[in-house]
Amino acid sequence: MKKYFLLSFLFFVIPNHTFANTFIQTKVNWVTIKVIQYDLSSKNYELKIWVSTWSTNLEDLMLRNNGVTAINWVFFCPSDYPECKWTSFTINERYVKWEKIGVYDDTGERVVYWWTEEKEPMLFQTWKINADKESDIFEGFANFPLLMKDWENMLEHYYDVGLIDKKMRAVSTRNFVCNDKEKKNIYFWLVYGVSLDDLITVLSKFWCYDALNLDAWKSTAFIYNGRYLTGPQRNILDGLIIERKWLNVKEINEEAKKLSQKILSKINKKSLETKLTLLENIDKKLTDARGIIYTKYSNDIYDDNQSIVWYKIEIENLNILKKLYTINALQNYNKTQIQKIKEEINKSLKN
Repeated sequence: MKKYFLLSFLFFVIPNHTFANTFIQTKVNWVTIKVIQYDLSSKNYELKIWVSTWSTNLEDLMLRNNGVTAINWVFFCPSDYPECKWTSFTINERYVKWEKIGVYDDTGERVVYWWTEEKEPMLFQTWKINADKESDIFEGFANFPLLMKDWENMLEHYYDVGLIDKKMRAVSTRNFVCNDKEKKNIYFWLVYGVSLDDLITVLSKFWCYDALNLDAWKSTAFIYNGRYLTGPQRNILDGLIIERKWLNVKEINEEAKKLSQKILSKINKKSLETKLTLLENIDKKLTDARGIIYTKYSNDIYDDNQSIVWYKIEIENLNILKKLYTINALQNYNKTQIQKIKEEINKSLKN
């Protein structure tokens, strides 16, 4: 793990590379923020949107798109709400490769965050923002409230029309997507323990020029390099996905599944307790292996008091990323088996 001090801070934070799956954790105004930085000039990654016709988990959405990293996004009426009549649906516009998936011709108070085929991020709102650009939307999605436009706080309008309810005003974890002024990078993920108003202050200090609020609460889900960092809880309808070109995640998952099954066959005749111990040992080794990779490909920035103020992971090497994804995929299967054995042990104890 490389170490940097504040004297080199500006050189560190100003984008000077083409990494497009960069994980950043820092504090802004004493608020923890974890984001993915997607460099729009990258030739090795693709930014995708996927919409499912039925609610499913984020991992399913990601694997169907050969993704390595993904987050949930727009508001929807979830099937676990009685008022949704046990069916998940949304009226929010989604655009996938120029195809509009939506209920209404007018976005109303919703704003579309989108990009062109050439990966230029923009905003769209019927009759109000880039009104003549809807036909140029390559991929994008609509949500509310619009948090920032041209670095300006846009919440006042939503308060005026009564769309900022009590739940949205509460201090909570917030999900967002934004771009910098130069439109060179897109940032997305979570800000922890912050009100909607204070979120604007945080994002304005984190290079955000245009920013849109995304769904959070129970729908919050985030996968980084094939491993859940948050979620899953509720099944969702759509996701924002990063694909690493020339990396076949379906193939890696199949190989990991076969290896997991091979391990299980070798310990099949052992007791439940022994199986659990062996699988937990494997889990630890996989965690350690991932830690070794992240230590090598991460950077820390320290302040004058030797406290870490920034943490950043960047992996561009295809073989290293494949190794990391394999570790995470195998650990996912391994954890599933651990959970099953724990349930069997608990069941046997009750009997």
